[in-house]
Amino acid sequence: VLQPTFAKLQPATEGSLTSWGNAAYPADALAAKASGTTEMELAYDAKGQVTQCYAIVSAGHDSLDLAACALTLKLQGGIVPGTDVFGRPQAGRIGGVRLQWTLPVR
Repeated sequence: VLQPTFAKLQPATEGSLTSWGNAAYPADALAAKASGTTEMELAYDAKGQVTQCYAIVSAGHDSLDLAACALTLKLQGGIVPGTDVFGRPQAGRIGGVRLQWTLPVR
């Protein structure tokens, strides 16, 4: 009997998001010396492509949260979709995705 599987992030996804995010730090957040962690829930299609992003825990600065979601929408191959009982990939949502914003050291 086949069992459905659950979606999962590729191992390097969150680290990649943090690297990309810190390389594209929003100018207004940088000027405000804002940092923090954005926690997101991502909707994805059956190919694992992110289709929607919801910031469920804010980093404390709107532009950081908006930038985090913008980065996830560019994420390709970062999600392995779950499958149904026939082994077919299924669209869905995955939560607990975090992007840690750290001010650059100068």
